[in-house]
Amino acid sequence: MEYNSRSHGEPLRESIFVLTERVLLLQLIVGLASILINLALVLLISTGASSSFLIIALSLGNIIVQTLDALVLIYLVLQWVNTSYVIKPDEIIVRRGITHIRTSVYKTERIESVAVEQSLLGKLLNYGTLKFHDPYVKEDIYVANITNPHKYADIAKIFKP
Repeated sequence: MEYNSRSHGEPLRESIFVLTERVLLLQLIVGLASILINLALVLLISTGASSSFLIIALSLGNIIVQTLDALVLIYLVLQWVNTSYVIKPDEIIVRRGITHIRTSVYKTERIESVAVEQSLLGKLLNYGTLKFHDPYVKEDIYVANITNPHKYADIAKIFKP
C-alpha cells in the first residue's frame, strides 16, 4: 500500500455500528425493565389491591428507569463523540473523555507490532480494533472499533521504521 496523505491525520472514531449495538442493548434492557414494572402494575391493579402506595412506587420506578435510560443514552453518545484517534507518520494520538479530556500521544518509531482484532460481527460490518505494541511503555495501545481496520493497520505498518 502506498502512503497517501489523505489516509492519515484525520480523526477516526469508533464505528457507528458499535454505537448502534450499545444503544440497542440499552433499549433492550430498559424495555425489559419497563415491561416488568408495567406487568407488576397490571397485576396489582387487576387483583383489586387498593394500595395506592405500591401503584405510585411502581409508577415512579418506571419514570426512574426511563430517566436513567435517557442519561445513559446521552453518556453513550457523548463518549462516542469525544473519543477519537489520529494515526500520523510520527505518532498515534488517542483522545478520550467527556468532562475531563485526556490525550495520549505515542511515537510510531517505538511501535514494535500492529495487529487487527475483529469479532465475527466486526468482520461482517468491517470494523475492528488496532492493537499496537510499544515495548518502551510496556503496554498495548488500542485504537478501538474503527471502520476498515485493515486499511489503517497497513498505513501504520508503512510508518514503522
